[in-house]
Amino acid sequence: MEKIAEKPVIFLISGKLIGPLKRGYHAKLSTCMRIDEVIRAKTPDEQRIAALKANRDRASLALKAERNRQRMTRAQRQLGKAQQAKQSFAKPIPG
Repeated sequence: MEKIAEKPVIFLISGKLIGPLKRGYHAKLSTCMRIDEVIRAKTPDEQRIAALKANRDRASLALKAERNRQRMTRAQRQLGKAQQAKQSFAKPIPG
């Protein structure tokens, strides 16, 4: 490790924080690594929009799940009726 700076510097690389290992020393970055994103605090308006989008997504998933649940219930009911009809036709005719 080479000495780079006295102040700690933190980089975000591929979703992982790379920072000081010891005082004054930093993780050596290879040339193939690059900074993927910069962390920036969201404004209150941006936070509200993000929360509304998250709520919309959760509601959409809940709606899909409820529709699938109702389809399964309906299909099971129909399957039960079909099995009962099959059993009633399979019974031998007394006679």
